[in-house]
Amino acid sequence: STDDIIKSTTSPKPPQQQQQVIGFAHFRYEPDEDSPLSPITYLYELQISLTSNGLGKTLMTIIELLSLQLHMTKVILTVFKCNTGAMKFYLDKLKGYDVDECSPSNFEGGDDVEYEILSKKIGNSRRV
Repeated sequence: STDDIIKSTTSPKPPQQQQQVIGFAHFRYEPDEDSPLSPITYLYELQISLTSNGLGKTLMTIIELLSLQLHMTKVILTVFKCNTGAMKFYLDKLKGYDVDECSPSNFEGGDDVEYEILSKKIGNSRRV
């Protein structure tokens, strides 16, 4: 019955049966600093405990779909250059991510900065 399903999903489990978090994404919707009428999704953190199992790609797909539904113009994130696994993940495994125009590497002296700002355009950009 429905009541049994609700009880089984909401009742606390004994500690030995507790499930572990294997990944999460921390993101929020914000106005774009350069274009306040073009809202963006900013990904603050993507943590995956086991790589190469498709969870990262699945979480990113969910974020992109939510962003599309909420009429965001792009997904933006920051990656340390020394994190080669993350750089490969966003630039090679996922489709559409590239160094954003506001990334420090696009400006004089920016090559010395330890991070890149990556982005992917989502849906149609709003015109103002």
